[in-house]
Amino acid sequence: MYDHVIARRRVLLAGAAAGVALAAPALAQPAWPNRPIRMMVGFAPGGPTDVLSRMLAPGMAEILGVPVVVDNRPGANGNLAMDFVARSSDSHTLTLVNVGQVAINPHTYTTMPVDPLKDLVPVATAITGDLLLVAHPKLGVTTLAELIALLKANPGKFSYASTGSGGITHVVMELLKSATGIEIEAVHYRGAGPASQDMLAGATHLIIDALSMYEQTVRDGRLKGIAVLSAQRSSILPDVPTMVESGFGDFVYPNWFGLLVPRGTPPAVIERLADANRRAQQSPQLRERLQGIGWVTAADTPEHFTSRIMHDYRVYGEIVRVKNIRAD
Repeated sequence: MYDHVIARRRVLLAGAAAGVALAAPALAQPAWPNRPIRMMVGFAPGGPTDVLSRMLAPGMAEILGVPVVVDNRPGANGNLAMDFVARSSDSHTLTLVNVGQVAINPHTYTTMPVDPLKDLVPVATAITGDLLLVAHPKLGVTTLAELIALLKANPGKFSYASTGSGGITHVVMELLKSATGIEIEAVHYRGAGPASQDMLAGATHLIIDALSMYEQTVRDGRLKGIAVLSAQRSSILPDVPTMVESGFGDFVYPNWFGLLVPRGTPPAVIERLADANRRAQQSPQLRERLQGIGWVTAADTPEHFTSRIMHDYRVYGEIVRVKNIRAD
């Protein structure tokens, strides 16, 4: 009788222990998200990446049920922010990147603290838009043909602004120089904000950057829109011709932004973030705000975003190699 009771107690204790063991993993993995999400931005406040992140974050926060806090960490054409996210190993940290960070930086930097193709994982494209060739009115030109003629007649006299050596504004302007035979010196800034300030002041004379950065200053005449780097004219600057119309049919370079997370982020979290990105962009208010400054919502899947990245990585890699463009 006594032996039977002891045996029964051992069975019950073993069952209880097994129950605790089974419950432990569930306790160690609370529901996601369970605290604020940090959205890292690799550029100074005021630039396109920063502005778009602050437009996207509130909608994602509402859907996910936790704050999405934008955190600026400028430097090295966005590499510092990507490195921070890659090292975080935290499913509550992500970054909004532009095409240059993942498709150009790996080619223009001799060494990088982070490999965006290996250390980070694509979530989704967030927003797309156009690049715009802008000139200061002091140049006295209104068309691309006039601009080319002026610069060819005055080699080295004028300068163009870029938002960072080796970034997309630098690379695409160097492509324009190659395509047109113009000579113009580069002045590199730490972000779009400082570059636009000097453009407005006339300290530099030309820039290729996000149309959204210069839409208002082109409208009010403080700067001159020369050409849009797309196949079709922009709906918000319909009087500005495209590069195709201006005689450069293959000079089309799309501008996009997307979300990346650290390698090792659970697939379920990636899917939740992609879903939150898509649902946030279904907001009529957000769509209207974006379209009003020349951007288009472009929510897609992790797989599609990966394909977009790899395509542009190959395209810009060839360009950088031929032009021997370096960021450091």
